[in-house]
Amino acid sequence: MTIGVDVSKETLEVCVERQRQFTVDNSPDGIAKMLSALDPGSTVAMEATGKYHRLLANTAHCLGFHVLVLNPKDVHKYRDSISPRAKTDKVDSGTIADFAQVRNHTPYRPLPPVVEKLRNLVRLRSSLVKQRVAHNNQLSECPDDCEILSPIVDCIGVCVKQIDKKIVEMAKEFASFAPLLDVPGFGTLTSAYMLALLLSGTFRSSDSFVAFIGLDLRVRDSGKKAGKRCLTKRGDPEARRLLYLAALAASRMDGPFKQLYQRYRLLHPSHCCSRSQARQSGLGNTHQGYPLLLSDRVLNPPLHKRVSLRTAFSIIARSRCRRERSRPQTNRQEAKETLCPNKIT
Repeated sequence: MTIGVDVSKETLEVCVERQRQFTVDNSPDGIAKMLSALDPGSTVAMEATGKYHRLLANTAHCLGFHVLVLNPKDVHKYRDSISPRAKTDKVDSGTIADFAQVRNHTPYRPLPPVVEKLRNLVRLRSSLVKQRVAHNNQLSECPDDCEILSPIVDCIGVCVKQIDKKIVEMAKEFASFAPLLDVPGFGTLTSAYMLALLLSGTFRSSDSFVAFIGLDLRVRDSGKKAGKRCLTKRGDPEARRLLYLAALAASRMDGPFKQLYQRYRLLHPSHCCSRSQARQSGLGNTHQGYPLLLSDRVLNPPLHKRVSLRTAFSIIARSRCRRERSRPQTNRQEAKETLCPNKIT
C-alpha cells in the first residue's frame, strides 16, 4: 500500500492509493492517528518541505513504515507530465502517491542528531554572515546611522565566534575531522560541513558525492547537436559554496592543485570543460582533481574514495573564461607549450 501525503505547516492531506482521502493535523496526535489507520509496512511518501515533514518522516520510520521523502522538483515535473485539471492539496497528495510508484526511490533515513545539529550550525553561521555583510554595506552607504547599526554588527560577530567554537567542539568528536584539516584549502568550517555531509549518507564512489552536492554536469545531446553543459545544482548550495572557496584557495597555493588549475585554464579557456574533454587533452588521470589527500597516509580508503572536486576546478576555470579570451593567442600558445610540452590531440 502506498500513501501520498501533502505536507503543510498545520495539516497533512493524505491519499491512500487514490481510494480514500482524509486530513489530519501536522502534530504528534494527528500523525499517530493517521499511521494507526494504515497497514503495517506501507509506503508513506511525501515531499521535502523544510522542517515540516520531519515529524511525520521520523515517526513513520520509527514505526517501521517504508518512508520516501521526494524532491519537490521531481514531483512538480511529474505533475506537469500528467497534466492534471486542478492543483489542490488533495490532487497533490494523489500525485505524490502515484509518483512514489513510478520508480525505485531511495528510502528515507533519519540523520544522526549530532550530524543534523552540526549541519544546522553551519547553515546558521552562513545566514548570520550574510546579515553582517548586508549591515556593513548599509554602514558604508549611511555612515550617519553608525550608532544604530554598529551594535548589531558587533553582536552578530560575537554570535559567529560562538558558533565557530561550538562547530569545532562537535566536529572534534569524529576521528575523520583532523585529516580533513590537512586538505589544501580546507578550514574548520569547510571540514566540519563536509564531515556532516559524508556522515549523512553512503556514497559508492567520488562521483556519487559530486552528484549529491550538485557539482555534476548535465549533458543535453541529441543527434549531431552537442548541448550546453552546465551544473545540475541539485544538491546543497552551501556545500557548493564552501567547496568552490576551498578549491579557489587551493588553486592559489603552491602544489599539484595549483598546477592542475593552471592546466585547466590554459587547455580549456572556453565556457565548458567536461570530463571527455579532459581525457582528450591528456588529463584523464587527473579526474581525482581535488581528493582529500594524494596518499592514504591519513585518510582511510572508504572516506578517501568518496570526495572528488575536479568539477570545482573546472568551475573556477570557466569563471575566468572571458579574461582568457581577451589574452593574445600567441601568449596562450606559449603558456601551453611551457606547461604541456606534449602535443595535445
